[in-house]
Amino acid sequence: MTTLFGWLLSFAQAVFYQRRLATIALMLLSLLTFGTIGYMVTESWSVRDALFMTVITLSTVGYNEVHTLGLWGELFTIVLIILGVGGAAYTFSAFTNYIVAGELQGVLRERRMLREINLMHDHYVICGYGRVGRQVAEGLRENNCEIVVIDHDETLVPELEREGISYIIGSSANDELLI
Repeated sequence: MTTLFGWLLSFAQAVFYQRRLATIALMLLSLLTFGTIGYMVTESWSVRDALFMTVITLSTVGYNEVHTLGLWGELFTIVLIILGVGGAAYTFSAFTNYIVAGELQGVLRERRMLREINLMHDHYVICGYGRVGRQVAEGLRENNCEIVVIDHDETLVPELEREGISYIIGSSANDELLI
């Protein structure tokens, strides 16, 4: 049961991160569309000029206006700045955090690991990576045997990855996990 819960948790995290990225992308696209259409309506600008003005407003680059703004254009710019700067800042910081913090890397690494394990045949499963488990793993690897380590201790992950050993974090007492 613990393994099923762990797998479901991993799956939910992956879906959450993908949805979060999709939400962020949709928010950014909506801001760009809102700004572009807003300048086209309030100032009668071309799509190119309206999009450029929207991008420089949202990114807070600080260029001058594409054309002189009228009263409605100025009011629209204020609204766009209030809505957009916060949204754009959140979008960029969340996306950067997603990449830099390694969330994406962790999700991809876990998927890759499970895919590799599912492709294994005639491999050995080592339950626990303590003193004895390490010795067994070393001996099997010296004989070019494929192995998978199952251990509940997440602090072992860096060592297992450094050694190039496939692993599953969970309880080896769980039959579902062993299967």
